Amino acid sequence: MRVYRTRNGGKSWEPLTNGLPQKNAHETVLRDALTVDALNPAGVYFGTRSGKLYASPDGGASWKLVSDGLPQVLCVRAAVIGDAGKVRAPAAGSKSAAKPAAKPAAKPAAKPPTKPATKPAAKKKAAVKKPAPKKPAAKKKAVTKRAR
Repeated sequence: MRVYRTRNGGKSWEPLTNGLPQKNAHETVLRDALTVDALNPAGVYFGTRSGKLYASPDGGASWKLVSDGLPQVLCVRAAVIGDAGKVRAPAAGSKSAAKPAAKPAAKPAAKPPTKPATKPAAKKKAAVKKPAPKKPAAKKKAVTKRAR
């Protein structure tokens, strides 16, 4: 199985196979089943119609099977949770030594307020209800019964 990458608008393509199965790997990947995240280097993810999910934390240079036995993967989306500005952790077993992101300095504890911070309740205007205009009373007709 191969994922191809272009860096020049499609003039040339580079196969990315490191970590992907190469024998008897007859997989189908739909267009919406491949995505990238917003980190640098980009994480690349794709799912197959046979229910496998692969991920690459280094822009496709290496791949790892993340999950197997899923239903058909029709769509994959990536979301960065937390601080996207932090350095991506190196992949397990990689030789690159990325520096961990510096932790922000601890903020001093906030002083408790001396007085309760309450606002006086806003006065509501009483709603004045206007009476509905009276309709003239309907005239009643006198009904008389005749004896037979």
